[in-house]
Amino acid sequence: MKLARIAVIAALSTLAAMSFAQGRMMMGMGGGGGKAMLLNREDVQRDLALTSTQKDKLEGAREEMMEKMREAFTAARESGGDMSAVRPQMEKMMKESEKTLLAILTPEQAKRLKEISIWINGNRSLLDEEIQKDLKMTDDQKSKAKNLQTKQGEAMQSLFEKMRNQEIDREEMQAAMKKNNDILDAELGKLLTADQAAQLKSMKGKEFKADDQN
Repeated sequence: MKLARIAVIAALSTLAAMSFAQGRMMMGMGGGGGKAMLLNREDVQRDLALTSTQKDKLEGAREEMMEKMREAFTAARESGGDMSAVRPQMEKMMKESEKTLLAILTPEQAKRLKEISIWINGNRSLLDEEIQKDLKMTDDQKSKAKNLQTKQGEAMQSLFEKMRNQEIDREEMQAAMKKNNDILDAELGKLLTADQAAQLKSMKGKEFKADDQN
């Protein structure tokens, strides 16, 4: 079970770097995660007061997604290992899986999960189309946010390549990722008007008390 999850996390990380570089919306890899991925966290599950039945359904849905992803990666490897060829399929799987996972929650839990995602991701939440719509971000703001995301993706992809080539170790990579995420968070915050910034803050709801993720 643990090995399977590690393999999927590695796969998602690779996919994230590729998708970031293309300017795609892949929030799940920058420090917090997309709403569905946050459901893996015990502190999030505790805050949402998930029932044992819900946890079992989430686990089943995740296992189904992992199996589909393993099959997709196996097919890609057998065809020459071209990850770019399998990326659209992987992204489709992730979107479908997210819908399945979020459907397990009650409306109240779904609302709270959205609040938690803002607590965890900060201004990087602005890369979420739903948040952009809530804040009524202009096309110019969205374009600038996308450009920042693309630059972040290029930096992330470079880090993954350096780690693969053993130029940096895990701790160095984590430190660099945190620095890049902090910069991205700050730059995204500069795009908002005062009213939008206040609205985003209010959308966080009650305080989320996160466990130490280190």
